[in-house]
Amino acid sequence: MLFRLQSICVALICVSMAMHSAEPVLPIAAAYQDKRAAILEAKTYPLLWMLDHSAAAHRDTGLKQLANRQSAAMETALQCKTAACTTAALHLSEEEIAAAGNALVALYAKNVAFRAEVDRVLKSGTYGLHAASADVLREAWKEEAAGVNRTIAIYGEAAAPAYPKIDAMEFDPAGKEFRGLVRAVTLVVRDESEPTDLFFKASLRFALSLLRINDREDAAKFEPMEKGLNAAAIARIKSIAWSKYPYSAILVPGIGPEVIGQPISPLGQLHVALAAARYRAGKAPFLIVSGGSVHPAHTHFVEAEEMRRELMDRYGIPASAIFIEPHARHTTTNLRNAVREIVRYSMPVTKPVLIVCNEGQAGMIANRRFVDRNIKELGYLPWLTLKRLGPTELEFTPNKESLRVDSLSPLDP
Repeated sequence: MLFRLQSICVALICVSMAMHSAEPVLPIAAAYQDKRAAILEAKTYPLLWMLDHSAAAHRDTGLKQLANRQSAAMETALQCKTAACTTAALHLSEEEIAAAGNALVALYAKNVAFRAEVDRVLKSGTYGLHAASADVLREAWKEEAAGVNRTIAIYGEAAAPAYPKIDAMEFDPAGKEFRGLVRAVTLVVRDESEPTDLFFKASLRFALSLLRINDREDAAKFEPMEKGLNAAAIARIKSIAWSKYPYSAILVPGIGPEVIGQPISPLGQLHVALAAARYRAGKAPFLIVSGGSVHPAHTHFVEAEEMRRELMDRYGIPASAIFIEPHARHTTTNLRNAVREIVRYSMPVTKPVLIVCNEGQAGMIANRRFVDRNIKELGYLPWLTLKRLGPTELEFTPNKESLRVDSLSPLDP
């Protein structure tokens, strides 16, 4: 992801400032007062984040003209009497998306500084391609615009997410309460608007606000992890003699409880016991506990946090040996997000990762249907090789394709 980004929004701001140091500093409204919204934008829409912090983009005449369309859409939304009317007005239209793609490509062709900014994003692996071109820029913009619209559709219009049981909208979209909330959100978006806003900003703010009122800002939790719960383990990486270990890390996937108020499931406790034993046996210098606040729906317990606590309190494993990955919502993204941490934290990518879990989950991961599921949901496999070692163990080698951001999945992009 952008500039080693899963979590370091502050670092992105610093990079952005350095990128623009030779240019006049503009009063860019994208530096949110809302820090959580900034994290969500940076993680879910890295190209939009870059544009928000690009002086060249803010000066471009073509993009300024497109901003007028967003202002008109905002005015339309404010005149609406129903939630459905408001959300429809703040979708990015096909016409807007096409026009913005053309304007971005034109700016990319004529402005050297802007091209360098875009290329840094496109070559980072964020879009699954380590290449930069006008065509890749256009597709990246279309992908993120679709992501903004998808968030509005799911959390403003009750469109079905991939997993409705755990990820669906909380409100009745036709209910009086929701109509009032949408009206309030629209007024907040208007108040946050600035003359310097780019052409997508009102729609993006609206989408992020819908996540907030639905209590679905999961992707921002624990960020920045490098300065928080992962700091101790990161500090230890450089001291590791990797040749001493058969694996770079032990991945402990979550398996959430279905009982309201239960912080960790019985099977989750057994995952932790298996992982602690493998760590004590010297299989790897680190454990990666992976799982978000998933089961039951709207739980505020985070699987990874609870497994980390169990490892430390019950088994005495130090914080410096544990990486937390608190965003994955499915087994597919348990693997994908673990790979992201391995790559971003400069752990050896060529070394295999050991997975420990219950027998049923191990069988599911080793099944051909899991391959098909990854292809369908992610578009690729987060591993290069994968094999089952025993009833509760598998190993895989990481695939850097896992850095690709999924803007259509705002809870865990």
